[in-house]
Amino acid sequence: MLTADLLLFVVILPLAAPALTAVLLTFASQRVAKNVLPRVLPLLFAGGCVVAHVGRHGWPGQFPPLEAWQWFPYIVAAAAATGLWEANARGFSWSRGATRLFLAVAIPVALLARPYVIDVWSRNESAIHLSVLVLAMFIVLALWEYRRRDDASFADRGPAAVAAMATSGVLGLTGSVVLAELAAAIAFSLIGLVLVSRLVCALPCPRAAVRTVACGLTGLAICGHYYSETTIPPLMLLGAAPVAAVFAETRRVHESRAAIRALIRHGPTVLLCGAAVALAYAGAETPGAYVP
Repeated sequence: MLTADLLLFVVILPLAAPALTAVLLTFASQRVAKNVLPRVLPLLFAGGCVVAHVGRHGWPGQFPPLEAWQWFPYIVAAAAATGLWEANARGFSWSRGATRLFLAVAIPVALLARPYVIDVWSRNESAIHLSVLVLAMFIVLALWEYRRRDDASFADRGPAAVAAMATSGVLGLTGSVVLAELAAAIAFSLIGLVLVSRLVCALPCPRAAVRTVACGLTGLAICGHYYSETTIPPLMLLGAAPVAAVFAETRRVHESRAAIRALIRHGPTVLLCGAAVALAYAGAETPGAYVP
């Protein structure tokens, strides 16, 4: 049910707050737009996601959180903050790989340590599950951050917004309203920045911003699989959806007509996301009934 509280904290504030702040910084001065904005955009995006979590569920009462989904604000904040570290470590070629590896290890361990690694799995089971998750997450981060052009802007991130909205639908259909709300907050935060970049002024899209989207959605997907009823096939389709758009964007496509370019850029993403939602719907028994 769509309530005023849900509309405010999941839709309006994530949609408007990062986008409006980015517009103000863009028009503040040329120096700010060039030097400051690319560094703070991941933080602005993460801020929209954190606002949704805090507005709907409050800040986690203790650290480490008792529930896995309560790691969400820490995950998006940490992923966004890596952009600041990378900006200061620009001369080190290993910084991006080290950042991905850190997040790929830290997020699955944080989400699964308390209930599974400590209480349920044996040492061998823990090693197998965590190794697979770390490898999968490292690959997802590398693929989502891949780009053919260095001048990428948020205007090119429409497919990621579609994937985030589809993730919200999949998580809601497979048993978790809470996870679906948080994924929707990611989607609306991204949609606001995409619209501003298309309609008002071009906003640069640093890799840390894409990494924040990927980490947030992957963390929610892990929670959906281990604590709810989300199965692997729709999650694999969702992970591949934005990547398909990037690899489809060749120079010939970039120089083609706008309609053809939009079809090739968004078509694979829409098809994969639609298939993921269809699979989730087909396997759903009581959609949205369980809150982890």
